[in-house]
Amino acid sequence: MFPAGPLRAPLQAQFERTDALIVVGDGPAAKAVAAVLAARGKPVLPAHLKPHDRSVASLRGKRALAFAGIGDPARFFRTLRGSGDRSRR
Repeated sequence: MFPAGPLRAPLQAQFERTDALIVVGDGPAAKAVAAVLAARGKPVLPAHLKPHDRSVASLRGKRALAFAGIGDPARFFRTLRGSGDRSRR
């Protein structure tokens, strides 16, 4: 299953094709979908994204432009800020 959006297949049709659901983060947005899939005996797997230390280090001290083309851009930017140089906070 991919994030919802106007060009995605209808959610109901995706339930038939889903083997498991990976829920990234702790927010409540996926609870209804997770409940449907769990009731069908499908695994619901929690996950958290963690930036790779070398990737973060390669950007340290450099100016960067960040662009988010994902469903929850605020979460992306929080992750990005949280990976920044902690000595400058």
